[in-house]
Amino acid sequence: MSIRAVDLNAAKPETSFADMLLLVYTSFQPVVFPAAIFQFNYSEELPPETTVGYIPARSLNSLNEKVSFTVIRGPDPSEEPVRIENGGDGRITIKRKYDYEHILDHSWSYLIEARVPNGFSATALMVVNIIDTDDNPPFFELMEYHSEPILETVKVGTVVLEGDFGNLLKFEISVGLLSASNEQILFVALSFCC
Repeated sequence: MSIRAVDLNAAKPETSFADMLLLVYTSFQPVVFPAAIFQFNYSEELPPETTVGYIPARSLNSLNEKVSFTVIRGPDPSEEPVRIENGGDGRITIKRKYDYEHILDHSWSYLIEARVPNGFSATALMVVNIIDTDDNPPFFELMEYHSEPILETVKVGTVVLEGDFGNLLKFEISVGLLSASNEQILFVALSFCC
């Protein structure tokens, strides 16, 4: 940038020009999140009151101003998995322990506002996911009864698999044959009895 300097105190005012580097500083910069929607994952095995991280937002000005956070919208407080203090520093603390296999929802959404002291703010959606650590993996109860595949040579009406869960449930799987428009179709039937 070039500037013009005029000496107004001189008997005869003179003008001179000089080149100078102009640095413009403003503290009115917004807050930035890493993305408009970002994810935060934590393991189901962590105990309550464990701090697992901080919301990743920062002020864009060079002073590194303190950023405070507010949850604008989130899950029902009685069911939310993590706690974020309104007006706080963005610390994410586990609120309660969940077992992945015993809950229907494994993800929760929080609309977060980040604000710097000069009044500028930004919002982002944070998705919290619980990660399954396979401490209690799901299993198919009938697998222990299955020993080998059903072969093509099995005679119609043969019981190929039987199971008995005490007095609760008895079942059998049978192989049968249907005839439709001169074609024979093999089917497997599952029948339950008390």
